[in-house]
Amino acid sequence: MKTTRTCKINSITKEQIEDLISLIRTFESAKRYSFNRLIEGENEKELIKKL
Repeated sequence: MKTTRTCKINSITKEQIEDLISLIRTFESAKRYSFNRLIEGENEKELIKKL
């Protein structure tokens, strides 16, 4: 089951922005890696273990 929450950030420091960008970059990289491994035919359960 997935839960999605949308929030608005009212005030944020430059350091927090950099941390958020880093987190987004890591998440998107994991998504891209997973998608490519699934295209190559890797087993979904094995892929989840790797991530």
